[in-house]
Amino acid sequence: MCELRLFFNPLDSSSKETHQLKPGTLLIDFLVENYPHGFDGGLATFIGNEYLPVEDLDYPVNENDCVTMLVMPMGAEFAATYLTAEFLMPILIQATIGLVIGFTINLLFGPEAPNIGKGEDSPVYSINPTRNRSRLGEPITAHYGTVSFPPDYAAAPYTYYVEDSNDQFIDELLCLGQGDYTVDQITVGDTPIDILAPGIVQFWLYGPDDHNQTLGVIEADVNAKVANASNASKFWENVYTSPEIDTYEFNDSVNDPVLVPVPITGGNAFASTVDPSTGDYTLGRIVGIPDTTLITEGDVLTFASTLNNNGDMVAGAVRNNGDGTLTVWERWVDQGRVAQENPLNGTVTVNAVVNPMVAGPYRTQKTGQEINEASCDIVFPQGLMDIDADGDQNYKRVDMVFTFQRIDPADGSPIDPPIVVNKSWRYKQRRAVRATVSSGPLTPGSYEVTIERTTPFASAGRDVETTLLTGIKGHVVLDT
Repeated sequence: MCELRLFFNPLDSSSKETHQLKPGTLLIDFLVENYPHGFDGGLATFIGNEYLPVEDLDYPVNENDCVTMLVMPMGAEFAATYLTAEFLMPILIQATIGLVIGFTINLLFGPEAPNIGKGEDSPVYSINPTRNRSRLGEPITAHYGTVSFPPDYAAAPYTYYVEDSNDQFIDELLCLGQGDYTVDQITVGDTPIDILAPGIVQFWLYGPDDHNQTLGVIEADVNAKVANASNASKFWENVYTSPEIDTYEFNDSVNDPVLVPVPITGGNAFASTVDPSTGDYTLGRIVGIPDTTLITEGDVLTFASTLNNNGDMVAGAVRNNGDGTLTVWERWVDQGRVAQENPLNGTVTVNAVVNPMVAGPYRTQKTGQEINEASCDIVFPQGLMDIDADGDQNYKRVDMVFTFQRIDPADGSPIDPPIVVNKSWRYKQRRAVRATVSSGPLTPGSYEVTIERTTPFASAGRDVETTLLTGIKGHVVLDT
């Protein structure tokens, strides 16, 4: 016989009913016979750990199948806040029933019970400082009475700049919880938004009947509301931020090849993983290379005398750890190159030179995703200024080219001609200049972006022109 378990409340194991089905029984026939009037909520069905769409409920069960049916809550509360200032930005609040599904399936099929003594603090009842966080696979929060709490992230937050104002913004998608809510006060940190200057913060509350648990509804509504605002930048419900970019500095000083192998002692090699707390993909990295070794993004490193990591690796990003060592990440296109090894002992040789005026190519989406727009964050942290031999201050112009290439995600081969965006900045100031450069609408697909500074650096070295690439983002096509 096949066992079917039906949960009328996915968060309450006592709500379970168990049924025995004969092999060959169609699930739709079981439902029509036993529950002809349906349920007070949506139905999610799983065969083992695999989700079964509603249109496939004519599935005939097998003798060894374990069938789970979850009656999902009717909705979760959504709200949206839009903040505008140099560091206060749009916050949007959403809930996704997928968190409930993930929680229940994990409960049924298995990870070890958590250590209660090491559990996380309650965001409502703990007196310790709390903050917004991701809780993938955990139940959607349910609050009762009047409470003050930091809502959980429902999607990864992202930042961008509005060039004309030089302001930085952040978009966040947060979940208030299950049910309907009245919001009495919103704070940014410890600051209530009602004491901020008028227009800095706007917010909207979306109830279950407003969003209908459908991706894109809130995105479209918010974009319509801010279309005529001073900052009409689009809000995206699902944005991928590339982990390959820490901070890339464009320069024209080419590193000399290191002909003598540099020893690595007591380092670490971390293979690429998916962060269980956020769902973000983390690229493989090597930690512990002496910082006396000059390494630039794009250099080819040859490792030897290690246990698992001998051979060439192209540096995708480099960070000085501040303790005498460097961390070097693999490129997205080479994901899986780094193998787990702790400790990492061996040698590294820098045996290639690249053009540090070019960054990339970098992928703009996770494996299996498609995007329909991409953007790059550029910062001139000291401003832009030309200083001539007499010390006079003049306008400085910097030109850059952004190339967005659609690719075959399997092998990276190009598809269609690239989208090329030319961008120029001309300033005479010592204040930071910041901008987010967009590709504009793209044909949905997988993309790589390459960024080149085409303006040479001043030979005398007097000009203020430090140029940084600080972020790459892709707007993920919503699965509606």
